[in-house]
Amino acid sequence: MVNDVLAIHNGNYSWNIAFERGLQDLELDDYALLLTSLHEVHIKVGEDDRSKWKSGRDGIYSVCTYLRSILGSTESSFPWKMTLTVDNLHRKGFYVTEWCYMCKRDGETNDHLFLHCEGVRWLWNTILTSQHMDWVMPRRMEDVLRAWSRKFRDKDSGLVWNLFPGCIVWCVWRERNIRCFEDQAKTTEQIREWFYMTLYT
Repeated sequence: MVNDVLAIHNGNYSWNIAFERGLQDLELDDYALLLTSLHEVHIKVGEDDRSKWKSGRDGIYSVCTYLRSILGSTESSFPWKMTLTVDNLHRKGFYVTEWCYMCKRDGETNDHLFLHCEGVRWLWNTILTSQHMDWVMPRRMEDVLRAWSRKFRDKDSGLVWNLFPGCIVWCVWRERNIRCFEDQAKTTEQIREWFYMTLYT
């Protein structure tokens, strides 16, 4: 607890942090950064503690302000940098097998996995065919989301239409992780059933 490491004398305070073991040389920079961060914290002695989210205008945490704080300004409403596909793992310094778990061929990028992969493209085609639409798939997922809006007379139909891309991404990502971490795979028919069950429940 903060009270265990914070010493207050005559209205002034200091941090008294003790570790159970000595610090390694490679940990000293992190320790110095920790102390610097703690000394930048302004503590009002005698007042009750309260949490305040600095990235929000009103000081209240929200997922939206969190995403903005880690992604910066972006045109896309989906946090693509957070999906840990192979290409994003490479950017973070992790090196893993360069292949797609859905088709077991091409390198795994967001655009490949969610749009162009043979193990996923059939799902897009199923939806578009059910809506009697011919669609040339854009290269990037962000472009699909921008172009997806469509006017409907029936409000419920418009709502379902707008849910299609997010539902596909969710189901594909779940299936991809099951194949990656549990070494199991659903059939095409099982994925289709799972998609519609997710969409309508």
